[in-house]
Amino acid sequence: MYRLFAALLIPVSLTAFADSPPSYSPFEVKSENSKFVAKVDVANRMGKPSPWDWKYNIKVFDVARMSKPLWESGYKFDGYGGGTLSNDGRFFAYVSFWFFEDRPIVYLYKKGITKTYSAHDLRISSKGLRETVSHKLWLKDGGGFWPASGMPIKFIINTEQGERSIDL
Repeated sequence: MYRLFAALLIPVSLTAFADSPPSYSPFEVKSENSKFVAKVDVANRMGKPSPWDWKYNIKVFDVARMSKPLWESGYKFDGYGGGTLSNDGRFFAYVSFWFFEDRPIVYLYKKGITKTYSAHDLRISSKGLRETVSHKLWLKDGGGFWPASGMPIKFIINTEQGERSIDL
């Protein structure tokens, strides 16, 4: 009985999160090995009252030396926190829960560089995707760097339409 309840709750939780309003709150993500931390925060409010109009940045730190970032980059913030930081601190990936045909759904950051990937780039179509009140969901999980230890060479995403990988 409890397993059935838990199995039913997981998809509902993902759907509920996906339909939550954006918060635009600063956030932090640690690497899986806890040696690095990425911090996303406001870089410039641009004299505008709305957080979606502001500029944001990401700074990655070695936990042993938090006084100076290893690297930083501009950050395209959609108002939702989260992401994956590689265990060597060189890459940060943000994967949107929501499916967009005409906008990026994956952002890969490294020192001074942002690469974006669309549904078309990842060979994902809107056919058969689960729908929430406001969006279509394309992910089974948020993805991870491979290999997990050492220098990563790929970012792998488990989608509703199969596994996709991005060469770093």
